[in-house]
Amino acid sequence: GTFNKAKERLDDLLKTSVVSQTIQRLVDHNDIKSWIETGIELHKYHDTNQCEFCGNTITEERTKKLEAHFNDDYKAFQARLESADGWLFSQYIESPMLPSVSDFYDEFKKGYSEACTALEKAIKVLNEEITIWHNVLKDKKTNPLETSLTIEVISESSVTAFNNAMTAIGAAIDKHNHKSANFKEETNKAKRQLELHYSTVEVKSFGYHDKKNEVVGRTSAN
Repeated sequence: GTFNKAKERLDDLLKTSVVSQTIQRLVDHNDIKSWIETGIELHKYHDTNQCEFCGNTITEERTKKLEAHFNDDYKAFQARLESADGWLFSQYIESPMLPSVSDFYDEFKKGYSEACTALEKAIKVLNEEITIWHNVLKDKKTNPLETSLTIEVISESSVTAFNNAMTAIGAAIDKHNHKSANFKEETNKAKRQLELHYSTVEVKSFGYHDKKNEVVGRTSAN
């Protein structure tokens, strides 16, 4: 299923690292790493080699060392992580727009209402499991060189509960619609019989008038 393939993709990303000439202090301290990474871009944007923090000149050697830590492979991998984050965000399940319980015939209300409650519960559980994945992926984004992060498979029971609830909702709607269609058909049949009755009455009446006129006509002629 979708979640199994998603887990394979995420496992692959979580185990992947990038070859860069790492600066250990930046590996150990994510907050400093983020600050330096932003700082490199800011100094490039403002075209200056003077440190905006301490005012000293940033040597060419130091700039190269920092850029080697955040090399093209590193940036490309970060882009992959961003893409995975966006994709995973789109996997959260939204509750579908469903008919109101009050729209149903009384005999179908209980089953439909129970199926809707089961669906809400299943969606909540699935989204909680997806959130756990998302949090692990956020940790990986914070430290792309970390390779020990793992995720659990989305439980089969959660997926089954969701599918069963959707099937039960569909069945309740089908039963209601079937009864509605039958009711409409019976109503139409009664209406057709009524129309047939009136048309027969009209034919009889019409025939009677014809005969009466013929009699009157013959009497006048004699």
